[in-house]
Amino acid sequence: MKLRLTETAFFLFCAGLSCATIDEGEDSSEYGVVEGDVGTNCTCGIANKEDQRIVGGEEAKKNEYPMIAELSVQGYHMCGGTIITKKHVVTAAHCASFSKTLDPLPKDMLGVYVGIHEVKGARAFEGGQYFAIEEFITHPNYHYKNKDHVIAVILLDDEIDFNSHNVAPACLPVGNEDIIGDKLKVLGWGLPAYRADAGTQVLMKVNIKAVTHNECAPIYKYYNVKTNICMFTQKKDACQGDSGGPLLWRDPETNRYVLVAVTSFGRNCGKWPAVNANVTYFLPWIQSVISATDPKQKTCAKLTSLIIA
Repeated sequence: MKLRLTETAFFLFCAGLSCATIDEGEDSSEYGVVEGDVGTNCTCGIANKEDQRIVGGEEAKKNEYPMIAELSVQGYHMCGGTIITKKHVVTAAHCASFSKTLDPLPKDMLGVYVGIHEVKGARAFEGGQYFAIEEFITHPNYHYKNKDHVIAVILLDDEIDFNSHNVAPACLPVGNEDIIGDKLKVLGWGLPAYRADAGTQVLMKVNIKAVTHNECAPIYKYYNVKTNICMFTQKKDACQGDSGGPLLWRDPETNRYVLVAVTSFGRNCGKWPAVNANVTYFLPWIQSVISATDPKQKTCAKLTSLIIA
């Protein structure tokens, strides 16, 4: 798995996601659409293509990735997130704090949208479902200065309606994913370039390669090989406003998208490798939060073989 964070700008995306491109010669039209050889225990990780590929572009198709969630502060975009149950969204720990003072934002200032494509303009949040935040649960070992355990789970005030094709959860990893060298799909509404004036209006996507810890460890003083994933593709990255959003790995066995990391931090948006929270490492904690806050909610993942004695 791989993660990307920026040290000087804590909420980031590709020297912006706007530099996303389709890999030459790769036909991704059925990625996340047709069923794979192995199933999942519930519907997750799907993509909506409707036979319309965006060739050579950067903008995601409307509702192409129905697991994406958006975190707003009084109607203004702040961070991304990923749906994992009808009541829970995974995001970055720092997405509930004032960036300068680190004081927590009042819950009534925050809200979550799902099923949307635009966050600005006349069609901002159009067609989406809105939820207040019942609880913002930051990992107890989160350390802002060391940028470690940068993960949180949001408990929504009501259940997401999964009856629409616009909204569905991501699959969660099962623990044996081998993603090093693979390209992960990164999504967000953040800055299109380092120090750009504003984030994008529409959801953007980019493919970034998962690389070894050796790429990140020399750059980031407190880099933790257990809790993080390192990602790097020159001039492609997340940037400010992309924090908390998903890094999705397409499992070739299920042909479904798996949430393997959460966008955390990096440097200069695309110039250096970026750090992302390793979802596999945090799975036990995530599941414990779900059990403690709404135990009837269940996550989805790939079916694994059962050994019967």
